[in-house]
Amino acid sequence: MVKQGDAKFRKIGLLFCLLSILIVSGCVPPTTDPNEPEAATVENELAEDPSSNCLDKTIEIPGNAPLIEFSYSETPIATQLAESDLIVLGTISAISHTCFNQDSGEFYQDALPYFQIHLTIEEILQQQLDLDQAELVLTQVGYSPLDDAAASPFAVGDQAVALVVARELAWQGGERRPILRPFDHFGSSLLLAQPDGTFASSDGLTSLTLAEIRSQLAVGEDGEAQVLGCAAGGQGVFTPEDVRCYLDTFDPELVWMLDEETAVLFTTPDPIADWIGGAIIYHIPTVSTLVLDINGEVDEQFTAVNGRTAQLAFDTLIADTETMTDVQQRVRELWQTGSSTTDPLTPGLVYEGNNQGCGSIFVYKANNDEAVSEFLTVFIPAPDFSLSAEPTTLQIADYPEEITVKIDLFGGRVYDLGEFPYCNDVGPEAEPQSIWLAESGTLTITVNGTVPEESCAGEGFQTTIRLENIVFRQGEDTMQLDEAAFEDVYVGWCAG
Repeated sequence: MVKQGDAKFRKIGLLFCLLSILIVSGCVPPTTDPNEPEAATVENELAEDPSSNCLDKTIEIPGNAPLIEFSYSETPIATQLAESDLIVLGTISAISHTCFNQDSGEFYQDALPYFQIHLTIEEILQQQLDLDQAELVLTQVGYSPLDDAAASPFAVGDQAVALVVARELAWQGGERRPILRPFDHFGSSLLLAQPDGTFASSDGLTSLTLAEIRSQLAVGEDGEAQVLGCAAGGQGVFTPEDVRCYLDTFDPELVWMLDEETAVLFTTPDPIADWIGGAIIYHIPTVSTLVLDINGEVDEQFTAVNGRTAQLAFDTLIADTETMTDVQQRVRELWQTGSSTTDPLTPGLVYEGNNQGCGSIFVYKANNDEAVSEFLTVFIPAPDFSLSAEPTTLQIADYPEEITVKIDLFGGRVYDLGEFPYCNDVGPEAEPQSIWLAESGTLTITVNGTVPEESCAGEGFQTTIRLENIVFRQGEDTMQLDEAAFEDVYVGWCAG
């Protein structure tokens, strides 16, 4: 049996989505392809096309199938509830065996496994898509628990709350099939009913009652939730007194009072708090907000201006280039999104994200695991070099066709722009807005384990890669990265 690490639901990488509710304001779904099918189209195609429906198929998984692991998102539950395309309460009616991404469902070279869960819908809790079926088909990339020795966290007959998004699945022949899938993965986005009345995720991170889930969803036309203002002991911000109360709850170093009526609240890339931007500028008398993104640029999407007085105040502030430059610089320092005040796509050259990778050999890491707007990546074809536990030092300039070291700049959080672009075969993928390629420098690499002659054909292995004095170029511009390291990265596996 092919294994995905220790269990099919073990996360091998953590991806962070930073968009959530600041105070009581709502969030919007992530950017999608305008040509992406609506939910009814997605559901109908999966329900009616027997080549995509995996339920009635039992596919043999050959013993020589390659090791495959997957990187799943790990999005806070508040963000999932706010940004899901569909949230339903239902009962699991069927679980399929593993299929592979071609019409027959059979295994083939470089095949991508997936399985499906059928859910009988009892109630639609939130709906952004046109869906009117009584049964929901959810597709998850990976191996079915029916084909895995590891115990399944769910079973037919379980009641669950499913948090769902519409996406696409790569299909043999270069096409993509529309699917409905969990927001992250079944371990995080399928909340199973518990004996105590709560609904809990199998990864242990979420446990909510149905009432608590309803309270976190957008309030409908039946009435507004009663939320107390900060000044009255609640969490809402409705009055100037609430604004001042709310700002007083933060570290004073994160709050700049520009004058008696205007304050800046700077946010930080803290994994326990998900912000709508890099800074929120308050016009206190009108309870208005001007939001800056993590590059320090005005984000009109989340800015809320309550009247002409607030608009004039914000216009005056924006025209004050000295003050705005100071504010923008502070945002970029906190979020490590670069120091340029004119070009947010200049590399920051600071990489503190998790070391991750796949293939033979591709490794990557983000500027940090909250901003996730800039990535340092390295590709070196391991079978072409005699690699071992002893360090091998190479000059990048000597191998222009073999070794690729680059910086991908996305201009914002990668998850707002599409599916994660590395070691992932679910699309549409986010595309970098700017790429800086290395033209010189030193790469030192070691491997621990057997490197197969054919990529992704073995059991995987670990690698450590160190970079020194790397000169990157984009057009006429160059920048130097003094050093960076990828420590003990598990590679050798493929996403599909």
